[in-house]
Amino acid sequence: MPAAAEDAAVEALIQRGIQLRRDSADEEALNVFLEAEKQDPRSVRVLLHIVTAAQAAGKWLVADAYMKKVSALENDPYYRRHADAIDVVRRAVAARVGTFQAQGEPDGASVRLDGQIIGTLPMKDPVSIEAGAYVMEVEKPGFYRLRRNVSITGGVLTREPVELNRAQARADLAAGGGAAGAAEGPPPEPAWWQAPAVGWTMVGVGLASGITSGIAFAVRQDRVEQWNSDSCIPSNEPSATREEQCGNYRDEAKTAETVGIITGITGAVITTLGVVQLLSLDPAEPTEDSAQGGLRVTSCGIGPLSLACQGRF
Repeated sequence: MPAAAEDAAVEALIQRGIQLRRDSADEEALNVFLEAEKQDPRSVRVLLHIVTAAQAAGKWLVADAYMKKVSALENDPYYRRHADAIDVVRRAVAARVGTFQAQGEPDGASVRLDGQIIGTLPMKDPVSIEAGAYVMEVEKPGFYRLRRNVSITGGVLTREPVELNRAQARADLAAGGGAAGAAEGPPPEPAWWQAPAVGWTMVGVGLASGITSGIAFAVRQDRVEQWNSDSCIPSNEPSATREEQCGNYRDEAKTAETVGIITGITGAVITTLGVVQLLSLDPAEPTEDSAQGGLRVTSCGIGPLSLACQGRF
């Protein structure tokens, strides 16, 4: 295609993209400008239109990538003529894009931000990331996973130090083993009585027993009051004894008291056992943070009127 015709085709695409921008069709305009770039990849004017269209469409990484292309052509006459305006665009893009680099061990660990993989250790070069708050995850088989909140600032290089601890098999953990006990393969399936549902069921049954005990003592109190009241002795039978006329209230009070004591003790024991079972469960998915800090319950015991547990930080 002759140069004049080529320039005319590029100019037509530019004008079409500008009209789409005026119509607030920024993504469509971006695609048109990208088509113009294919025909004239070193046109500073076309590249700047791509940057501003990407900005308007919220595609800041695209805007940043093409701003770098523009900066590489700073000796171009169009660039020199509009250097001040280009610098304004550059600062606007820089405020929304930062760079990020994770540094540490082990080699080969994957690095993710908000679930999207951005590299593996060692990250030799920083990567461009939109400014904002992210959840960083670093993981590798055989190591505890690290999960941490990170904040990336526009125009700034953010470096995050990481170090994963080697995972240990449960037998090694119980024996105090070191790194030689690297976990291999999935952990053994827990017994049925180690399931959380068992612990919660026991807690529920214990609480129900406690409620039953409270009801029983309330019934006992009512029957005691009726036993002590003179209303249970007929006024037309002054010779009648309290035992003859009100004895059933006393018997019911004794029965309710027995039920309350038994269900109260049973509820306390079952609830305590359920709590102990829940506190003794191993975490389903240990992470680097949980391995390095936080309270871990190691054993619990039941006293006459108390629950005592031991743990470590």
